[in-house]
Amino acid sequence: MKILKKVGADHVVFPEREMGCELARLLTKPRILDQFELDSKYSIVEMVVPKEFDGKTIAELELRSKYGLTLLVIRDDKDKLEINPLPNRRLKKETVIVVLGSNDDINRLINKT
Repeated sequence: MKILKKVGADHVVFPEREMGCELARLLTKPRILDQFELDSKYSIVEMVVPKEFDGKTIAELELRSKYGLTLLVIRDDKDKLEINPLPNRRLKKETVIVVLGSNDDINRLINKT
């Protein structure tokens, strides 16, 4: 990295380190399918709906008031996206959701379920 920076590289990629971090995340948080870090404190996360949420509406889950998370997208089993879903939308286990929030709040949700 030092040599590449000295010769003018703006960005250095370490595939082994990045894959190691990805593997660690997959092993410790298997419910998370993908994570896009906005900065060191906030992320957008694609995750599998936990079985505890099965059959409940978005309003019943109170994701914003209980966890500080915003539900952005629901992806059904046919890969159909529902952006900004309505509060009366019922979730099914194993459906994929995309949430936005602080990493601490995301971890609270993951560890609770």
